[in-house]
Amino acid sequence: RYFYVPERDVDQERAALLRNMMPRAAGRRSESMKYKQYYWKPLGKWSRWDAED
Repeated sequence: RYFYVPERDVDQERAALLRNMMPRAAGRRSESMKYKQYYWKPLGKWSRWDAED
C-alpha cells in the first residue's frame, strides 16, 4: 500500500531514499486500486429512495 509520491516531496533526500525502498511501478497502481476507500468514502446500503413529500 504505497500512496506516497516521491516527486511531490519537498525533501529530495527523503524522496530518493523512499524511492529506492518502494516496489517498482509494475504493481504499485493496481495495488492502490484495491483500496477504494482511498478515493471515496463507501456509502451504506440503501433499501429504497426517500420520499420527497
